[in-house]
Amino acid sequence: MVQLAKTGWEAARRAATTGGAAPSLAPAVQALAQLDKALEGSRWVLQGTYARSLVAAAIAAAQDERGEMEVHLTHARDLSARLETSAYPAEWPLPVDEAAGELWLEVDEYAEALKAFQRAVARKPVVRSWLGLARSAARLGDTARACEGYRQVAQLSASDIERQEAGNYLARCP
Repeated sequence: MVQLAKTGWEAARRAATTGGAAPSLAPAVQALAQLDKALEGSRWVLQGTYARSLVAAAIAAAQDERGEMEVHLTHARDLSARLETSAYPAEWPLPVDEAAGELWLEVDEYAEALKAFQRAVARKPVVRSWLGLARSAARLGDTARACEGYRQVAQLSASDIERQEAGNYLARCP
């Protein structure tokens, strides 16, 4: 199920670059159907349903369907909260706040993205969360917060591309 969740998430994110056209969404929709089938009789129903909700949210985001995306994200957040105290918390394809931040950023809802990434950073300050926070803040014109986010990215084990992006932005920071 983990691989299906990741495959569906990545396929939906790629489809977003083409405006969520049906042919480009086919792999994500197929992964969603396979997730549904894998859930039948599984002992991982909550984790699988969480993953399914995020893949469905990513498909909605690819089509710029904000309302539908929000419904799926709300469901994923509720499932994540239920799984928080379990031995297997909701982490795939991504933790809920990182996923929500990425999707809100994708549909140009920068304030919502920033809130999600702030929650993600507070929970687990990883490169992806700091980078999302910095990008969201930059889009909102919040230079101080963007600079802080990019400083964190530069200090963490980021990829060359992420460090380059951080360096380019930081060159403009006070």
